This record gives sequence, structure tokens and C-alpha cells, in this order.
Amino acid sequence: MWLYFAPAFEHDYRVVLFDHIGAGESDLTAYDEEQYTSLDGYADDLVDLARALKSAPCWSFSTAITWVGPKQWHR
Repeated sequence: MWLYFAPAFEHDYRVVLFDHIGAGESDLTAYDEEQYTSLDGYADDLVDLARALKSAPCWSFSTAITWVGPKQWHR
């Protein structure tokens, strides 16, 4: 989805698009059930990405997370 909006920002900002583990073209072998049991694991990935890019300030735009991980769906 963001692929269509990103060009509008590219003139004024550095734009980085990425897929969280389990989405799009992400590396499924990197999935760790313990890390991604809560949204904290995904948030940590975003913080790690911002640190690796050494971008400040950093803005994040995203769509709603509809899949949280297998443990969230266990009854």
C-alpha cells in the first residue's frame, strides 16, 4: 500500500519501506515465536531499523497490524 504513497514524500524526505516479519517479502526464517508474541517485538524491529539508518528525526507511517503472531490466537 505505501508503495503508492512513498513517491509523494521522496522529494523532501528519505523514504524507507520495509516489511515486518511475516509480511510481504520478509525473511520468514528470521521469525522468532518468543520475540513476536507481542507487538513489542515488531516495535523493537522498527527502532533497530531507525538506529541502523542513523536517521534523526525519524517519522513512521504504517497500516494497522492485523496479525500479531500465533500465540495471540491460541485460546
